[in-house]
Amino acid sequence: MFNTYSKLIINQKFEFKLGKYSVICKIVDYCTFNLDQLSNNIHSHSCYELCFILKGKGIFTYNDVDYPIAAQDIILTDPYAYHAITCTNYDELFLLYVFIDIKCPDNSVPISSLEDSILEQFLKQHQCIHSKSSKIFTYLDFINNYSLYCSKFDYGLLQITKTLLMESFQYLTTSRTQSLSSNIPFTTLEKAQDYIDSNLHKKIYIEDIAKHCSISIRSLQYVFRKNLNTSIIEYINEHKIKLACHYLLNHFSIADTANLVGMPDISHFNKVFKKVTGFTPSQLQKIGTSNNGFGRRL
Repeated sequence: MFNTYSKLIINQKFEFKLGKYSVICKIVDYCTFNLDQLSNNIHSHSCYELCFILKGKGIFTYNDVDYPIAAQDIILTDPYAYHAITCTNYDELFLLYVFIDIKCPDNSVPISSLEDSILEQFLKQHQCIHSKSSKIFTYLDFINNYSLYCSKFDYGLLQITKTLLMESFQYLTTSRTQSLSSNIPFTTLEKAQDYIDSNLHKKIYIEDIAKHCSISIRSLQYVFRKNLNTSIIEYINEHKIKLACHYLLNHFSIADTANLVGMPDISHFNKVFKKVTGFTPSQLQKIGTSNNGFGRRL
């Protein structure tokens, strides 16, 4: 997926408020582990460290426990927790790491938004690793593509980076997996979701998802209806349109956006878009312009 890497987001530090929370974020740098530097050795930080594994395989040591890691994993270390990353084979282990500080200056302020609620749940309980986070890496892929059209870290990059962080918090929140039905193995649903997230740029066939998950189409449909209360087609369309919104709000044409999400038929794209969002692609572009760009969460 990653053939080029945006340098515009490196060393960017920004702060944003979500209800009672203040989030300070610094995107530090890309980092490579190989035969010349196998590990960064055991260390700790005074803030959260979030890492996106872009390429390769390795071991994430966290509080004396070793976790295997690979491309499209995200890993998190808590403040002052001892950790290390080690390359385990001849391939380079390539990652992007971010420092995050979350403050709550006023506990009396109630939760006021979805993002506020996500942070609340994240701080209560979260995992240190989430494997095969294909959807998260779609945002990084978008950042790389978007960077081709700008020369500096602008409002659009800021907003998509904030969305990347919020989605990562949500993925790492332990309750996300606990909310799924125990009657169907989580791995089946996760495999299907990862396949869909990795193929949003093209037409997705249900039979291909079923084959990827090694189950029948009927069983796959049951998994989605039982656990997510939605059909597979509705799930695919919702995620394609969510990605389309990011493109449209960053000045991509409707035709280009339709192609980028695997819906080259403009008429069909407009129909699905209206069904999912309640308005047309052109109406969203006008909303984005009136809100000075990419600030609306859909």
